[in-house]
Amino acid sequence: DETGHGLRLLRSHAGGAGAVLPVRQIRAMLAVRANQLLAGGSGIQPAFVIALTEALRLGVHPAVNEYGGLGTGDLTALAQTG
Repeated sequence: DETGHGLRLLRSHAGGAGAVLPVRQIRAMLAVRANQLLAGGSGIQPAFVIALTEALRLGVHPAVNEYGGLGTGDLTALAQTG
């Protein structure tokens, strides 16, 4: 089940710890991610970027913890953003 696998993978990387980051920092992170996706080459559906920018416009954001796992620095934070 491909959908189930993707969800399990996302959940396995979304284990952050520490305080939740300030809203301003989370929103900045999402804006940077949207910009990266708009640059092309990610293979992601345009609907995802539209949904991400709409969430930013509406002030909707996930809780992102201060600390993630070792290795790729933004992996946990990106997994927590969904």
